[in-house]
Amino acid sequence: MRLLIIAGICILSISLSNCRISTKEGRDRRVHTSERKVDVPYVSYLQLFGVNYGIERFERAKSASKSPGGQGLIPLTNINYEEAKRLCSASAARICNYREWIWACKAAEAQQSKACSDRSGILPTGAACSGSPNAPSDMAGNAAEWVSGPEGDPVIIGMADCFTFRRVSPQKESPRLGVRCCH
Repeated sequence: MRLLIIAGICILSISLSNCRISTKEGRDRRVHTSERKVDVPYVSYLQLFGVNYGIERFERAKSASKSPGGQGLIPLTNINYEEAKRLCSASAARICNYREWIWACKAAEAQQSKACSDRSGILPTGAACSGSPNAPSDMAGNAAEWVSGPEGDPVIIGMADCFTFRRVSPQKESPRLGVRCCH
């Protein structure tokens, strides 16, 4: 088991366990994270506001659309919001909400030694920035991704950085727009 603590969160790679985080007062406190139901390959597990969730390390790939993809695959693009929701649901996952996506993006960014955004076109997953073996890759670059926005509305995120998102029609499709699912 490997635990990595970034900005007060526990990033868990193999199994969920206990994690220590530092409080504002400088004392460590133990945070218990519950057991996850299924061990899903290529999923990073994080905790946001005391709630555990998993986010796929890579965008969904054309060759692995019914399960989390792996490194080196071409992202599945040209899908609208409803197709993205169905794709996630078919593998017992869901569309990430924007807070989960931003938190995972910032955690991944903290582990990278260089800027990893490549706007030259869609690359195989992890090609622009593979990051840590336990953190999500290509969060702020490669394909933009569908997430659920502040009011549950469809938004696109990951176009250039961890924070910028844009409300769009749920019917929008683009060769630069894909999805990664949360668990």
